This record gives sequence, structure tokens and C-alpha cells, in this order.
Amino acid sequence: MYQVALTRSAQKELERLSPTLVAAMLFGFTQLTEFGPFLQEPQVRYVGEGIRELRVTSLDGQGRAFYFFMEGRQVNVVHVLHKKTQKTPRQSLKLAVQRMKAIKRRSQHGD
Repeated sequence: MYQVALTRSAQKELERLSPTLVAAMLFGFTQLTEFGPFLQEPQVRYVGEGIRELRVTSLDGQGRAFYFFMEGRQVNVVHVLHKKTQKTPRQSLKLAVQRMKAIKRRSQHGD
């Protein structure tokens, strides 16, 4: 089993989604706890720089959660969004990478 943890920012982003997208996202997180890095396309896609994208669909559209793995079977979700365009915005990936780097820095410093 893997442990899925959302940053405060990702939690707030999740709360802003529609109920059907939240349900789809929670099911995706459950799949991550069970399968971790073995969850593959089409549910998950590696998007670069250590970040993976959980891809969910509901009646209200598509949602994405950006996450990365840390030691000890820890999955850190750093950014959640309602996908409204064909291509995931580059800014979303940049934001996910920034948040990942901040978490890694804090863990190295023992905070």
C-alpha cells in the first residue's frame, strides 16, 4: 500500500472541483494507494521532471492531479485542476515542479 498525501494547496484545489470530478479524483487516489508506480497509462502519464499526472474523467469533464513519489511509499499530490483545454497548461506543470522542489527541500532540512 502507498500513502497519498495532498499539499494544502492541492487540497484547496480539489475542494473547488465539481462533486463528480472530486469523486473521480478520490477513486484515482484509491488506485494510487493500491498500485503506486505500477498504475500506468491511460490513468497515469509521466510528464517530466519527476512529476506524474493522474488523469480522471467525470460527467463534468476531465481532472488532473500532479504528484511525485518519495521514499517509504509516499505519494505527494502537489497540484489538482479541472482540465478545460486539449493540452495541459505548461504553467500547471511548472507549478507542480515548484511545489515538489519545495517539499523535497523541506524534507532534506528535516522540517
